[in-house]
Amino acid sequence: MLINRLKRSSIFVGIIALVIFSMSSMVTATVKEFTPKDGVTFTANKVGSMKASNIEYVKISDPAGNCTEIWTDLANLQSRSDSYDSEGLQNITIVKEQGRRVIVIGNVDGKVDTTTWLIPDKIASENKILLGKSIFKSVKDDIKQNWILGEEKTLNGKTLLVYKNKYNDQTLDVDSETGLPIARHDSLTRNDKKVEGTLSEIYMSPSEVPENLFDPYPNISPKEVTAPFIDKN
Repeated sequence: MLINRLKRSSIFVGIIALVIFSMSSMVTATVKEFTPKDGVTFTANKVGSMKASNIEYVKISDPAGNCTEIWTDLANLQSRSDSYDSEGLQNITIVKEQGRRVIVIGNVDGKVDTTTWLIPDKIASENKILLGKSIFKSVKDDIKQNWILGEEKTLNGKTLLVYKNKYNDQTLDVDSETGLPIARHDSLTRNDKKVEGTLSEIYMSPSEVPENLFDPYPNISPKEVTAPFIDKN
C-alpha cells in the first residue's frame, strides 16, 4: 500500500502523443515549489543542501506531459513523490516514520488541501521493508533474466550498454562501469505499429538534495484523517 513505491513500478501505459526527454538536463535532482491552480504559492523555507549518498531518484515521464519525480531515502526509510501534469505540479506525497505516516499536499477544487494519516501496523511493516530496498539494484538484478544486450552508445563521455527487453519494446540504458540503470524507454505503438511516443524512466543518485526535501512546508499543519483505501475487516 506504499503509494510512492507503487508509482515506482516499471509498468508502462499506452498514451498517444510525443515526448522528447533530454537526459542531459538531468544533472541534478531539483525540487520545484508547489503552485496550485488557484495561484496561491507555498514556497519552502530557504535551506541549504545535504549529501544524498543514500537517496535514489527516479523520474517517470509520459507522452501526455505527465511526470512523477520520486526520491527515496534508503537510510532513513522515507520517500517523496511529486506528480505533475501539463499544468504543473499537482500534488506531493511524503511517506515518513519508516513507512507508517503518509502526508499529502494537493489541490482540491482550486484550494490547497493538506492531509496526513497513519497506516495500519501490518501494512506499515511491509512499507518499511520496501523503503529499504534499492530500485536500482532491483533493476540491475532483473537484467540477466529479462533483457538482451544490444548495442553500446556514449552519453556525456560515458559508455552505456543498451539492453532490449525479451518480451516488449522497452530498452534499458546501463552504466557499463557500475552495471546500474541510467534510463528505461518504451516506444508506444498502435495496431499499425506506428510509434506514437516514448515513455521514459530516468534513474539518478544525486550528490546533494535540499535539507528539507522530506519536510518542505514546516509551517503548514496537515489535517489528520483516517487512512483511505484500508479494509477494516
